[in-house]
Amino acid sequence: MTPRGLLRWRITVPADGRRPGDGAMPLWIEWGAEHPSDSLPASGVTIESLQVGAAVPRPVAQLADQAPTADAPLPLSAPPSSPLVARLSSPRGTIVLAVPRPERLSA
Repeated sequence: MTPRGLLRWRITVPADGRRPGDGAMPLWIEWGAEHPSDSLPASGVTIESLQVGAAVPRPVAQLADQAPTADAPLPLSAPPSSPLVARLSSPRGTIVLAVPRPERLSA
């Protein structure tokens, strides 16, 4: 429950439980009438760059086109060692979040 109402959502999880795109793609969340960011105060955190696995999926490319500022699109490139890396600017400095590369299962 939030001050604006109850949070409800639907989330996509593949039947095998693996993250899409070797971890490069997030799971999709469809929020109900209330979104958690609607009642959060401004954090001062912005996305500086987003690195997505070698093949940039179309939904991620579309996300990058939505500029964090009116001047420039979100820098998007392929990371060397992780399927997904986000670089954030915060009041406490730069923060780098990286998704570990999933281990390959041997057949």
